[in-house]
Amino acid sequence: MLRPEKMELVRVTGVRRDLEKVIEALHKAGCVQLEKVSDEVLEHTQPDKPLDKFPTISEQLMRLRGLEAALKPRHIENMYEKLPLEQMLEQAREIGIDDELAALLAEKEKLNELRREQEGIKEVVSELEAFGLDFSLFEVESVAFISGRIEASEFEQFISALSERTTKFDYLVGPPTKTKRGKQVVFLLAVDKKLASETLELLEGFSCSILDLPRVRGKPGEVIAQTERKLVEIASELSRIEARIDELSDEYYEKVAVLREMFEIEAEQAKAPLKFAREEHIFVLTGWIPVRNRQSIEQTLNAITEGRTLIETENTDELPPTLLNNPRALKSMEFLVGFFSWPKSTEWDPTIFMAITFPIFFGMMLGDIGYALLILGLSYLLIKKLSRYAAAFVELGEALIFAAIATIVFGLIYGEFFGLEIPFYEPLLPRLHAVPELLVLTIFVGIAHITLGYVLGIIHTYKHREYDHMLSKMGWLLILYGGVLLVYNFFMDVPLNPMASASSMLGVGMLLGGLLINLKTEGPMAVMEISSLASFVLSYTRILGVGLVSLILALVLDERLAIAIEHGSITLILVMLLIFLIGHTVNFVLGVFEPFLQGIRLHYVEFFSRFYEGNGVLFAPFRFIGKYVKYGHNE
Repeated sequence: MLRPEKMELVRVTGVRRDLEKVIEALHKAGCVQLEKVSDEVLEHTQPDKPLDKFPTISEQLMRLRGLEAALKPRHIENMYEKLPLEQMLEQAREIGIDDELAALLAEKEKLNELRREQEGIKEVVSELEAFGLDFSLFEVESVAFISGRIEASEFEQFISALSERTTKFDYLVGPPTKTKRGKQVVFLLAVDKKLASETLELLEGFSCSILDLPRVRGKPGEVIAQTERKLVEIASELSRIEARIDELSDEYYEKVAVLREMFEIEAEQAKAPLKFAREEHIFVLTGWIPVRNRQSIEQTLNAITEGRTLIETENTDELPPTLLNNPRALKSMEFLVGFFSWPKSTEWDPTIFMAITFPIFFGMMLGDIGYALLILGLSYLLIKKLSRYAAAFVELGEALIFAAIATIVFGLIYGEFFGLEIPFYEPLLPRLHAVPELLVLTIFVGIAHITLGYVLGIIHTYKHREYDHMLSKMGWLLILYGGVLLVYNFFMDVPLNPMASASSMLGVGMLLGGLLINLKTEGPMAVMEISSLASFVLSYTRILGVGLVSLILALVLDERLAIAIEHGSITLILVMLLIFLIGHTVNFVLGVFEPFLQGIRLHYVEFFSRFYEGNGVLFAPFRFIGKYVKYGHNE
């Protein structure tokens, strides 16, 4: 829980006739991260290749993926057991809808293209309807017809410029209409065909969008009516196609999706040997495995191969992948760590610390029972209603539950409910009347949090024999507590002269001792960093600041509504009630966002920087996680 799982790199050597059984067993176990065999192994062997059945599996898998994408999704309630490959192939061949579905999709695409074409014709003809021209006029071979939309003022400039080049043109222009860009007009220009290219080049100098004149005959009203009839026919055909696709989806989607997952299992196993090495009669594979799973894997492989498998620990300088080992209740907090960076396998896993301190910081900042109840409602929405879209919503919802519980606790300490005082209740620390006490409390919380970070850093560096770094962190602790002691003496009117006060002598001694240690381990820059340490401690005062801003806004809203109810008219009361609801909604959103953001920042910057490096790579075991098929570890 405090550290990631211990991992080891193992080498498995076995007989080739057992290869498929070994791969299947490892896949079901789901606790080995397969790696490419080392160059050292390949000096005496050769790279392996996919299993012979891979082409057949791959062909069916691509086919089923295509069918699944073409069909409409259906809800699948049941979980299925994986079938043997032969049964899978037999069932896949029984799904004979490929040709029909392909034909339906091709026809659908063709109809959609035709629909877009007819809609385009209708749109252009509607633009030109005011001119009342028969579109068969556009077939005159010696004349080029150009139509478009242009700024009203620019159209006059265009006509003037065109007149300087030729008089062989005529035009119609519609009434100006207001757009986001100003007043625009639709125009229809008839010009000598020899001048068409030159005219279009001239138009490029203006903000003009050219309309593509359709090749149709008849007056605008007739053309529009004709396109509308065609659109109705197209819609009818599309409905027929959609109905048939619905029928096929009802009948086949579940079978296709389930088989697709089964073939994905087979495909993963069939291509696994690409990471292996081989000789004529043996295979060699390597992979990372949690130490606690080593014995069970050995027993499993020896059982299925009748002892024909050798498992050895492989010495390596590579950093193992990271497998976090936290209780189910803390899993939701892991994403807060991962959002920054996953821990290396050799360092602390800060999840447990964040699971304790992040909700405390959040609760101290928000500290309102009413808002906490709303957060619980938001958590329910994220977990129950939005989890189908992304698993991250579940993690966020569960993390907010921790935060809401802490907010209720501090709401009781502050005595706040939507910014109001709780009637007949005497709070321990009412925020507006206990600002000095809370300010001191947040500073001491910051000191404790930073101290924990340094202690974790000292233990980590000691275990890794990084003694200079260990001494440096101890030096900073001495500086921190020496400074705290001197500041305390200052406010308590204790003489700061070391010769006049034992506590001041202790404070100065700690401060100078820590500084000397850090000058030795870090150099002269250590002196400059003292101010940074002070700023880190003072950063925790934002816990009070964020909370006070939220409280004051809530109080203002409550007071304004109370005044309106007592002295205002019905209209004023309704207006203030609307402002009250909007204001509290905004305050709630900010009340969730700001404590969340500031709480994370205090961990990432002030806390993690004392002991945490990150940049770990998560453990990615060879396993299958499906929605419809139970297999191995998820059975």
